[in-house]
Amino acid sequence: MVKDSLPGIADFLTKHPKQHQIKGLIGIISLNFRSNRLGFEIYPIKNKIYKLIKMSAFLPINILSSVPDSRNKPSHEPVYFFMSRDVLFKRHANFSRKIYVLEENGLIEGDGIT
Repeated sequence: MVKDSLPGIADFLTKHPKQHQIKGLIGIISLNFRSNRLGFEIYPIKNKIYKLIKMSAFLPINILSSVPDSRNKPSHEPVYFFMSRDVLFKRHANFSRKIYVLEENGLIEGDGIT
């Protein structure tokens, strides 16, 4: 589901009025086992108290989204994830309708790459 949503995020960023100021995606996720395949960089949360707070916040989500047989299995620990705008556009953008040219101020709509 994450992989299917990334083209929509890339499309949203190309249309955003301040898209040239957006440098990338950043967040915290507990489902990190395949994130690097999608282009995310993963870093562990080092602060134990903050990690515990995040684990408790993710607990209801993990319980509701898990299969009943797997509720007793340990869940993944939350981690930071990062993806630069360039990686997002290279790997997940679908520019079949329009061609965008990367310029110093960001992406602009154009007729082709020059």
